[in-house]
Amino acid sequence: SKHSPGYMYVWDETIASRGSQEIAACLTKHIKQNPRKHIIIYSDTCTGQNRNINLSMALMKLTQESGIDIIDQKFMVSGHSYLPNDADFGHIEQAAKNKTIYTPEDWYEAIISARKQNKFLLIKMQQDEILSTSNLTKAITNRKKDKDKNKVNWLKIQWLRYDKKREYFILYKYTLDEDIPFQEIDLRPAKKGRRLSLASIDQQRLYDSPRVMNDLKKRDMLYLLKYIPPVHHGFFRSLRSSRDVEDNGPLLDVDEVDPLLDGEEVVDEDQ
Repeated sequence: SKHSPGYMYVWDETIASRGSQEIAACLTKHIKQNPRKHIIIYSDTCTGQNRNINLSMALMKLTQESGIDIIDQKFMVSGHSYLPNDADFGHIEQAAKNKTIYTPEDWYEAIISARKQNKFLLIKMQQDEILSTSNLTKAITNRKKDKDKNKVNWLKIQWLRYDKKREYFILYKYTLDEDIPFQEIDLRPAKKGRRLSLASIDQQRLYDSPRVMNDLKKRDMLYLLKYIPPVHHGFFRSLRSSRDVEDNGPLLDVDEVDPLLDGEEVVDEDQ
């Protein structure tokens, strides 16, 4: 809002993509630096980034390794709600109209200069801060049904809760009504035996080296250098493409991510 600082976590595509694990890294970093006993996250309905098992496991682990008791994640109804950050992005877009944008640094300058008062706090994410949730999702049984045998429809969930006292459980409801009780999804491993605490599960880096871009994309950018001031040419020429190294693939479109799986196996069983 106008009266409180806004935090902008930024990176370019050589650092990371824009999927759920990247969003999880930003949220966990922010929450660790601004700890509270009870945290409420208000999210839009971009399922590939905000409403999936990767982010759920990152937030669940956070309740187990910190002084946080509860994390609530509430989803706004598309077309019927408004988040303050929508106005923040509007300020940035307006600032960008008055600038010529060539490189990511130009975007960062637009963000910083977007407001005269209560300027945005810009945080550049480093690649070693973006962790994979793979080991977390491997430690659970990702069930399609809740404890009452109801099929879970992630697209309709409006409220997710992660409770320190309910490790390996996701609490959810299809409404923001305080009086409606939560349902529970039991993610405990199907195998018998002692379970690992989520806090003890190590997370590896999601990326081991700078990401590469599609070779055709780099060719297009090099073609456009004649329209770009020479001072910026070094940035574009230094970008690695799939022709230079083994291709890691172009950016993943977050709208193509499965809302529940996000690359993980789901078990449909009655337990």
